[in-house]
Amino acid sequence: GADLDLLGSRPDADHADQEDERSHLRNARSVQRQIDDPRGEPQHRADRRQLVGAIGQFDDEDRRGSLLGCQSERGREVMSTLYAGLVRSGKPIHFMDNRSAEMTKYASNAMLATRISFMNEMALLAERVGADIENVRLGIGSDPRIGFSFLYSGCGYGGSCFPKDVKALIHTAEESGQPLQVLRAVEGANDAQKKVLIDKIVRRFGEDLAGRRFGLWGLAFKPNTDDMRE
Repeated sequence: GADLDLLGSRPDADHADQEDERSHLRNARSVQRQIDDPRGEPQHRADRRQLVGAIGQFDDEDRRGSLLGCQSERGREVMSTLYAGLVRSGKPIHFMDNRSAEMTKYASNAMLATRISFMNEMALLAERVGADIENVRLGIGSDPRIGFSFLYSGCGYGGSCFPKDVKALIHTAEESGQPLQVLRAVEGANDAQKKVLIDKIVRRFGEDLAGRRFGLWGLAFKPNTDDMRE
């Protein structure tokens, strides 16, 4: 994951890149050993599946390219060689300074979280005024400037990235003296959305839910994961 502390510090670029390069090489060797050896303990095999899945994401047809923060020419050469196969398949590398790369990662997730909170609030309003939020979603998603991604209403965003990235960006902005009003509202809307389903259940069945059994479909924050954080 990204470390937003980079936005507030200025380590010696060459020394930092050399240390990062050595660390990445050690990690790469460890990853390769785990991929090459599928035997071992159950947890080891689970880690291997996650590694293979992560590597497979590079072949995702929706991936338009890779964004890399780089401070030295040597680092740029190494990463260009590593990503050469992706470039040949039409997915270019976008190099930028470390601070811009870190902020881009956080800003991207914050933008997607914003779309989710926006649609959740539109769904609440649609219920009040008698509109069908699915029709609204299809209508606004058909606008090519908007598109359909992350326009589904639900219980709010969660998982391992969106909540912490939104919080981190809000915190960094406040420390920098430039508060982010939109993201504050996004986080507030998401916190409120977590209570909507419970409120609906209580309105339907009453406050005494003793003895009732409920099934939840889609409890994880996205398909093909068992991650239920946040």
